[in-house]
Amino acid sequence: MYISKEYFDQNQSEFLGSARTSTFILLEELFKRGYKVEMPFWPNRVLRFTSTDGRTRLTNGVMNWRTPAIARMLSGNKLMTYVLAEELGLPTVELEVYRGKEQVLDFWNRFDGKCILKTVRGQGGSGVHMYFQGPEDYITQAERLSTEGTLLLQAWSSSSVDVRLLLIGGKFVAATIREPFYLEGDGVSSIGDLIEKENGQRLTHNKQHHFSMAKTFLSLPNVKKRTGFGGEHVLASADKLQCTLANISSGGIARDVTDTVHADFIESSAKLGEALNCPLLAVDFLCKDPTIGFTDGSTGTLFLETNTSPGIDLHQYPHVGQGRDVASSYIDYLLDFCDR
Repeated sequence: MYISKEYFDQNQSEFLGSARTSTFILLEELFKRGYKVEMPFWPNRVLRFTSTDGRTRLTNGVMNWRTPAIARMLSGNKLMTYVLAEELGLPTVELEVYRGKEQVLDFWNRFDGKCILKTVRGQGGSGVHMYFQGPEDYITQAERLSTEGTLLLQAWSSSSVDVRLLLIGGKFVAATIREPFYLEGDGVSSIGDLIEKENGQRLTHNKQHHFSMAKTFLSLPNVKKRTGFGGEHVLASADKLQCTLANISSGGIARDVTDTVHADFIESSAKLGEALNCPLLAVDFLCKDPTIGFTDGSTGTLFLETNTSPGIDLHQYPHVGQGRDVASSYIDYLLDFCDR
């Protein structure tokens, strides 16, 4: 199917949502350049484009013929990714594979209940369980989740900043913090009122910002499920309540830090990029401050995961800070690599 700029402009909603959003951003850049675009397996997101000088390239979102199957397999399995990161000398979280009830209780006690359950597969926050009523609840949930496949026991980290680095062709091109959203109390307003106010601000922001990175609205049922507090609860003045994970899809905020991220993050990401040999790769870390190095092991920085098909919208159109033209960098990479 040939996709004209006119069709794209008139039917933009068809190209948005989940993994398609990266395709949307690539289409923006391709039409800006005046390239011919086809989507031969529509609605699959495979793109075939032809540059103005006649070079034709094929890409499936931000994957292409050079994306190794082994890289996708490793990135899709959190345990194997952790093993690879450890072998490369990166700092990793305290992690164990689920073996049974006694082990789960011992893990809970060793880390004073600051524990997470995580399924081996799943991205974008799926498969991550973070809040438990106590050790019995932790054990019960572990037993339940273990029936769905390999389960990981993970300790909480004292670090709270999730930073993602993006590599294209093995070269660092952008870094973005993904921040959880917190409601801040004033001693008067209920959680329901604070959510309503925040959603009003998000609506205004979304109208002014690029719609592919619209801020996800907060849901009172979701906030209650995550925090245990209902809509009538009043937060004390200056108290902060974490309402979302750092994932953008759950309502988190993306902040560009490309110019300030420390070289240790870039160098560690490059190690994984070389090992996985992937054309486009996202590498996630948990840290306290992305401007501070971590090779001495004193800052609490930990490797989280890699992604061979990440969304590029949070780099192209972050909620806060300067956007990076990663779509252009990726298209240039496709064109230049094939000419070597």
